[in-house]
Order: sequence, then C-alpha cells, then structure tokens
Amino acid sequence: MGTILKESCIYFFDDENCKYAVFRPDYPTFTGNLSIGEGFDNPSEGDVICNMIIWPSITGENEFGVSLKKVISVDENGELAFETYSFMFDKNAEPLEELNEEEYQMIENHKDEIECIYRKAYDMWGIGNIK
Repeated sequence: MGTILKESCIYFFDDENCKYAVFRPDYPTFTGNLSIGEGFDNPSEGDVICNMIIWPSITGENEFGVSLKKVISVDENGELAFETYSFMFDKNAEPLEELNEEEYQMIENHKDEIECIYRKAYDMWGIGNIK
C-alpha cells in the first residue's frame, strides 16, 4: 500500500501505522473494495504485515479477504520480500476454507492482529461483527 495505492483509490487515510483505502468498481462491474493494512512502518525481517480487503455487497453479504505477509528479507534499498498467506474469512473473523497445519498456525499466531484489523474495519465502515 504505497504511492500506487494512493493514486488508484478514491479515498485514502493513513492513521497510526494503519492505512485505509476505498476503491470504486471498475466498469462494467459493481465490485469495488475497501482496504485496510497495518504494519507498514519500517518492517523488519520476521515481521508480519496484516492486510484486509472487503468486497461490500448491496445485500450485506460482504466478503472478507485477509493476507498475512511475513517479511523474509529487506535489501539495502529497503525493498521487502514476502511470504504471503491469503485467506477468506466470514464477518466474525472465522476462516471460510479448510486450512493445513501451517496456515492454521499462521492464523493462530496472528489472531490478535486479524481481530484488530476487523475492529478497525468496524470502526471505520461499520462492517463485520468484531467491535
């Protein structure tokens, strides 16, 4: 979530190491998204960056995607290399898919960050069930 994000979204807000963005639907679809990410400020090797994308629905059946990006290296220019885990969750922050042991542990180890980002989504947009 850097300069490209800021230029391609219709709303961008940066608050205490958390970035919020709103993307309008691309023609001819009706699917835009809301994005929240945290952990971007000076990550180090081993840190995990938590992101959420919400695809709002007119019916209220929103879809939630969460990615956990583990920083595996930072080069001398500050460029990051990630190992990314992506999951679909329900509105209660429960995974919607079967998980292998590594994925399950990744979610368990970062449950606090996932719930925190859900709370931030609720506070900003009133979406999700974790308040």
